[in-house]
Amino acid sequence: MPDDEPSLSHLPDDDPRRAAARHREMVRLRAEVLARHQDDPAVREWLRRFRDDGKGFLESYADSRTNSLTAGRNQLEYEQGLDRELAREAKHRLREIQQRKLFEEQVRWRAGETTAADAYVRTAADFQQWGYKIKKCHWLPCITPAEVADYLTYLASPYCSDADPEAVQTYDFQDYDAFRRYLLLRGDGYDPAGVRRRFRPGRLVGEALLYPGWYAWCDQRDGPPNPVLARPNLRGFANGPDDDADEDEEDEDLPGIFRPTPPPPPAPEPAAPAPPPWLGYPDYAGLIATLMREQETAELRRYHQACLAPPAEPEAPEVAEAERLLNNAGHEAGRRLAEIIERLPIAAADDWREALHLTWLNHRKQCLATAIHTAFTTYQARQSGP
Repeated sequence: MPDDEPSLSHLPDDDPRRAAARHREMVRLRAEVLARHQDDPAVREWLRRFRDDGKGFLESYADSRTNSLTAGRNQLEYEQGLDRELAREAKHRLREIQQRKLFEEQVRWRAGETTAADAYVRTAADFQQWGYKIKKCHWLPCITPAEVADYLTYLASPYCSDADPEAVQTYDFQDYDAFRRYLLLRGDGYDPAGVRRRFRPGRLVGEALLYPGWYAWCDQRDGPPNPVLARPNLRGFANGPDDDADEDEEDEDLPGIFRPTPPPPPAPEPAAPAPPPWLGYPDYAGLIATLMREQETAELRRYHQACLAPPAEPEAPEVAEAERLLNNAGHEAGRRLAEIIERLPIAAADDWREALHLTWLNHRKQCLATAIHTAFTTYQARQSGP
């Protein structure tokens, strides 16, 4: 951008002034290229090998060079950003291996067993603090190649449902109470009526209880008994093992002698007249039909009716939401797949939108596996260094 133009960095990306500035910049760059090469004796001598005067070629070259300086630069930055994102996620996923080790230490510590955590933990809450700074948890065993191989097997399995950047990620890997509730809720014969559920939204599935997929895969690998359910929780309660009350429950009512009688509620004020309704997009179809019926000719109404989609039975809200998520996931996956050079096999699915999403997700998992190998090589070099 020329120095005499004011900075537009404070404007949103879709502001028309940004588009106008980009267009002016492209025109300026194209004119500079043409002026430099059309009058260059070396270029004119080079073009004499052809029967054409080369004017059309130089204009095409100016367009290509200008596009390289603008769109090409943006595309390169975008691709480098994707690589950095994969590298950051690979480091985070390596730390999930340590998070599982720390969680197993917490389970044993809560059961009263002697563990390496005894020298670094005083209360159950300390495990969450160590989980937030897992890189500094030096008293855990180092990551081994066998553990990385296990993690890559998990990554390629259906247990890994968070490889999509849009998926909800687990940030607290040491939430023992929530994880225990989840495991109890899955147990046979357990009454879930009083259990506080913790949900997370999904792209292709409605809702899932919050539990790290890596932990679920390890549970399946190790088999029963589950370490959380097989060991008691002796150290994790403030007032003893029976203190398992939900912190969100209200205290029981105290006798009236200890609680003053609340004052009567004030008399309600007279209600003001309701404001007119908002004219929102969902109302447009009905209002258009009304105006068509009242203002237009029968012929135009027939034309309008021909443009409308055939009537369909209204869908339940949850079905409509699932369709919306599936549409978004399928179209976004199609856009991302178009940017990939390799030819990928299409994943099997009953719906083409889910097939596109799974195809792109499998490709991203492969890219993550490569990034994890690179991150582990760096980790090993750092561990063996001085």
